Amino acid sequence: MSSDLHLEGIAPRMRVLPVVYFSILDYHLRREARWEETTVIDPRTNQEEPRRNCKPINDRVIGCLLGTRTGNSVEVTNCFPVGHEDKEDTVDIRLDYFESLRALHAQANPNEEIVGWYSTGPELQHERSIFIHRTLCEDSMNDVHLWIDTSLDTGKLGIYAFTTASEGVPRLVDEEQDIYMPDQTFVPIACDVLVHEPERVALGLLNKGLEGGSSVKLVSDLNHVAEATTNLQDKIQDALTYVDKVLNGSVEADERIGRYLRDTVAAVPKIDPDQFEAMFNDTIQDLLMVGYLSNLAQTQVAIQDKLNDALATEI
Repeated sequence: MSSDLHLEGIAPRMRVLPVVYFSILDYHLRREARWEETTVIDPRTNQEEPRRNCKPINDRVIGCLLGTRTGNSVEVTNCFPVGHEDKEDTVDIRLDYFESLRALHAQANPNEEIVGWYSTGPELQHERSIFIHRTLCEDSMNDVHLWIDTSLDTGKLGIYAFTTASEGVPRLVDEEQDIYMPDQTFVPIACDVLVHEPERVALGLLNKGLEGGSSVKLVSDLNHVAEATTNLQDKIQDALTYVDKVLNGSVEADERIGRYLRDTVAAVPKIDPDQFEAMFNDTIQDLLMVGYLSNLAQTQVAIQDKLNDALATEI
């Protein structure tokens, strides 16, 4: 499907849940390592001394991506690691471990299928990655590859998504069965973070904790609405400031930002201001009523506890 989509000019799109990124990075940080014996020169005695260093076996880790396909969109909702070892001229993949985990995930999550695989590390390693892609993916032309650049050369994690396309003349891969297979190359595709509302709130709280350097408490629904409204106003003001700078020529126009602003404005539903204000006030009243009923229930429980304590004391 991927090659057909490329030929038709329809670019496939990939969306990944945040928990998938966390799982991949956790596996990368805990990747298998071995102890190596080395010698260093002690500056105090100017003599060689033996040292043992713990060095990862591989610079990267690999694993399978699980999710669903809808049209030309791939949603990645889960993943599991696959053990491997990069050698000088080949890649050893623990296929027995891979098959066991795939069977377990198929039983636990029958709605999820393998939609691709992931890798980490400082480089893509094209030829080795194509080999892994063909080994792990049953439908190598449709499945995707997610590469996370953990070198931090740009000061942040690099996240890249690919699908494959055929190139060149098919070559003979099995003489006995006369099987020909076309060469493949990775083609970049769009990759977005698929964040549901509870996850968005959780990530926002995590960012607050990082910025403030202290613990963060959960806010009430009303305070959350107030904060969201303030953030929305700030973003609208930033967009207006950028548009004004483009119009007066102080900033060069960016077509990508312009298209994004156009799509954002087009996504806003057309609602009469009076109707919107009435809907907003109704929502606020509902939140206030929920808060009032919650406090009333807590008060009644507290009174009941005091009455029970008083009766127990008299008895």
